[in-house]
Amino acid sequence: MAIIETEVWKPNPDRPGTLVFDSTRAAQDVFKDLEKHLNAVGRMPDEYFLLNMEWRDGKPFPKDATLSCEVNFGGSEGIYLDISIAYKKDVYEYSRENGELGWHNRTVIERFATGKTLGETNEDLDRMNLTASSVTSAFYGYEDGVHARYIAVKHDVPEKTAKTLFGDVKPGDWVISAGNNDYAYLIGTVKDITKLGTPEHAAETDNDTDNIHVDFTAFDYPPERIKEIEEVFSDLYDEPKTFDEIALDDVIMAPKMLINISNLSHDEITRMGDLRANCESFCNCFMGGGNEPKSSKEIELIERIEKNYADYQKSLLGFGKQELIDMAGKISATSDAHSYMTHWHGYDEHELDYLLEFQNPLEVLADEWRDRQIDLSDMSFAMEHIYERSDSLLEQYPVIHDSKTPTIEPETAPPEKAANLFASKAKPSLMGRLAEADAEAKAYNAQRAQSPVNINKNNKKEID
Repeated sequence: MAIIETEVWKPNPDRPGTLVFDSTRAAQDVFKDLEKHLNAVGRMPDEYFLLNMEWRDGKPFPKDATLSCEVNFGGSEGIYLDISIAYKKDVYEYSRENGELGWHNRTVIERFATGKTLGETNEDLDRMNLTASSVTSAFYGYEDGVHARYIAVKHDVPEKTAKTLFGDVKPGDWVISAGNNDYAYLIGTVKDITKLGTPEHAAETDNDTDNIHVDFTAFDYPPERIKEIEEVFSDLYDEPKTFDEIALDDVIMAPKMLINISNLSHDEITRMGDLRANCESFCNCFMGGGNEPKSSKEIELIERIEKNYADYQKSLLGFGKQELIDMAGKISATSDAHSYMTHWHGYDEHELDYLLEFQNPLEVLADEWRDRQIDLSDMSFAMEHIYERSDSLLEQYPVIHDSKTPTIEPETAPPEKAANLFASKAKPSLMGRLAEADAEAKAYNAQRAQSPVNINKNNKKEID
């Protein structure tokens, strides 16, 4: 189930394919979405669930607000769920620093909504805490995972798992469909797993593997991606199909058709779901560019990249804090390149042969990416660019077949290296410059004393 958005974003006219912040949503609309969410998962408080008065009548939800929940017994009866939001606000008050009355911008915590249940047992308390968990996951996480774990614990049923192309999955996990089936490159959540050999499995299909039920509507696809999905399934059914007409909310998939992506961040999953090309590239990393396992060349390349990255991380340990700050761009570019080359990009034979010529293919792409940092999906353009410049880069970077072993500098602390490197270029200090001027003056006076020629008194040497 997609998270509840509190902000509205619009296409960026200055940079096609990106978005810019437009406005925040009305607080009342955000609350209505939360009500729908709690009703859908069966977590609505049984007595009441109300939006605080000050957030009604179209008042906008605060930008960059942080939401939190608190559950406790009431003063007289029942158990209460208080939902608060913390945000920056201009407050007219006395300053704690100077005691003057005026406007001050500071963080405030205000009540957003309140829910109540009449029950007062420990089970009622647990249920309200689960409601609080659902509220938090509605804004910052994914409800299905929490719900599935709760059901497994409550009924003491062993958690269902199934092995996919990459990683085991359980109900609530996010998955992406690989390119070996009709639902290729769609993103969804696991609803249920029917194990092979159970009566339920026999009633569902005659597959010889576990059945993984996936909800491919759980991801909030952008309009462009929805149109693309409609075109794919219209061709598949040989008739026009809209997204809502395609049965995607409960698709039975075999384990070999899926990849577990629950370890990825929300931003990474969103990035993949927005573009089919990103999904395809990611899946190819696990499928060797098709339906075959990774080739020996790709394994060799990945191992080399991992070693490059480990060596680079080790090299950072000797630097000071300020030096690491100054190197932030390079560090970020190297981290992005490592992620892209090992988890996102699918390689063809020509790319593998080319990249394996470098001793440090990670550095090659990281340097290119540092000049093009817009969005990680643009890494593909940087990759294409290094192929276009293949001849020049093979001369610029050390390659495997170089006859000369790369020179390794003595192990010197990076700050000492920096001091040695820039010592010859550093400007002399003020005291040094004064000493040089004094020496020149003495030499000038000595020359004047020995020379019969009258020297112009105004001919003075200026100190830079």
